[in-house]
Amino acid sequence: MLPLEGLIQVERDYYDPRISLVYYKGLKVGIIKQTEKGKIYISRRNFSLHYFRKFDGYGISRPILDTLKRRGVKKVIIIEKRKGGEFLLASDLDDWFELGMPFNYKFPDGTIDPQLVLPRVYMEIISD
Repeated sequence: MLPLEGLIQVERDYYDPRISLVYYKGLKVGIIKQTEKGKIYISRRNFSLHYFRKFDGYGISRPILDTLKRRGVKKVIIIEKRKGGEFLLASDLDDWFELGMPFNYKFPDGTIDPQLVLPRVYMEIISD
């Protein structure tokens, strides 16, 4: 187990038993939702704050990805917020492990958070 995995909490939603809330370092970072096609992880991202231009994609903490895999999640949906609206970016969880680029994010307290950054080219843009 990675040292940061102890900072992840997954709690069942009080109102909807199909949903679990995912917290990292005390902050809600997404949800796991049970659907007819299996479990999906949904996370909101603000393009101007979270987009990795260097990699042309988004990052997810490696301990979170490991937790999602252990819980049987198959798909990742990123809700990307831009000035022009919101876009849904879908990917397979396995793609994060196979195609993701490693990046060490440094928190303000100096803690290193190993992440995998998946380029948008490996994500499907889902429209209404």
